[in-house]
Amino acid sequence: MEKNDIICNFVITEAFIEGIRSSENYHFHSCYELYAVRKGRMRIAAEHRKYLLNEGDIAIVPPRITHYVYEDTASERTGFLFDFAPSQKGADGTFFPEFRNAFQPICDITVLKCFGLYDGYLSSAIRTVASREPRYATEELLFLTLDYVRRHLGGKQTPKSDATKPSNALLAVRIENFMNRAYADHPNIAELADQLGYSVRQTQRILVRLFGMSFSRLLTKKRVAAVCFLLRNTDRTLEEIAMQTGFCSLSHLCHAFRQAMGTTPLAYRNAK
Repeated sequence: MEKNDIICNFVITEAFIEGIRSSENYHFHSCYELYAVRKGRMRIAAEHRKYLLNEGDIAIVPPRITHYVYEDTASERTGFLFDFAPSQKGADGTFFPEFRNAFQPICDITVLKCFGLYDGYLSSAIRTVASREPRYATEELLFLTLDYVRRHLGGKQTPKSDATKPSNALLAVRIENFMNRAYADHPNIAELADQLGYSVRQTQRILVRLFGMSFSRLLTKKRVAAVCFLLRNTDRTLEEIAMQTGFCSLSHLCHAFRQAMGTTPLAYRNAK
């Protein structure tokens, strides 16, 4: 949707309406992700920290933070993905900077107390999706949700040096979902191209445009992110982690990890 001088892309999954339990894998997105807890408790395990969310809490997960989400059995939560960019149509230059200053500096998962968020906006947005009402009504409500959160954030976070550039949210999420499902099973770009409905050459261009890297580099980045998570959150051996994350050997894991992280897997684990 376009609002004043800002364009927002929203990605809504089945869990937005039905509260489906989280998937059993460690994942990341190129978009921002918002979770809101309506009832019960929700936990997020990220690369370096663990977070507990109670009723009325929301969490903003910034781009490319590998995380795993799980909830108590009786809990209820909802969430959606979003990104934003400046509008090209008559932008007045006043609203977009406020969004940018609030969201772009976030470099780690941020938890806020927003008791009125669900009843104020999200419950109505869920009803519009469930009843198949016009999409613009849902987008307007989600935009109001983000504006509510923006005012609570206040733009006081420490700036992140490599702030993510806006991307085609839906296409990026489809690619990331493929990576999150298949990274340990030795996927290739032809399989991704088939999933997207593009040729291999078109898919290569899409990856460079959205992520600035090739398929193999994005796959390695995903695997290394999963390794980081497992090193910090489990006691599994390096051999077990290599097998679980799709590396062909321990030496392959160590080489890729050192190139990406500038240290060894053991040094990374011991530094926690």
